[in-house]
Amino acid sequence: MRARLVAFVVAGVVAVGAAVGAVLLLTAPDDDVVAPPAPAPSVTRSAPPSPTPSPTPSFLPAFVAMAVPERVEIPAVDLDLAVLPISPVGGRINPPTVEEAYWIQDYGLPGSDADNTVYLVGHSSLRMPAAFNPLLDVEHQDAVLQPGDEVRVTTAGGVLRYEVTGWTRYDKDGLPTADEVWAIAPGTLQIITCFQEDGREFADDNLVVTATLVEALVPAEGATAG
Repeated sequence: MRARLVAFVVAGVVAVGAAVGAVLLLTAPDDDVVAPPAPAPSVTRSAPPSPTPSPTPSFLPAFVAMAVPERVEIPAVDLDLAVLPISPVGGRINPPTVEEAYWIQDYGLPGSDADNTVYLVGHSSLRMPAAFNPLLDVEHQDAVLQPGDEVRVTTAGGVLRYEVTGWTRYDKDGLPTADEVWAIAPGTLQIITCFQEDGREFADDNLVVTATLVEALVPAEGATAG
């Protein structure tokens, strides 16, 4: 039986302490461009060969054992993030970087044989790019993801495909006692971030997106029946 977090807070990012330098790319004006010599009339130039596209890996349904998540992708919002492990500190969660998603390693591992809920958390922000910004429609105070949207979690063993079933907004003080979020539910993925409100410096709520495992995949060359 696992212990529930005493207080769960995914902090919204407010500001960055470092300045970012800009790079200006200049192009030459047209009158500085030297035209190439015209080919001789008797010479026919063939077009350069088209680059060969990299093959797309083929995947087949198979058993994928529980393993640490390494990447999360949500095609509907062009989200593709590295996943790093994190543990609560004093019953609280505050990811140390804004660019990555984090897996709460005290809870479940993704896999065909998952025995617990999987939790991914990350920052959102009104002032800078952040991991889970694509999940929020701040203008309409809504979530972008809809039921049926795909979430792919990659591990060393394969890819776990989840489908979004819904989302809920929780007050930060109420999230730790939300039994439906913290219930042991194998095959369930919970994605948690701050719910940003335009014009407010700090986020008072969290967004929880719930998804259910629908398929486990491995590269075709390593597939075994599962």
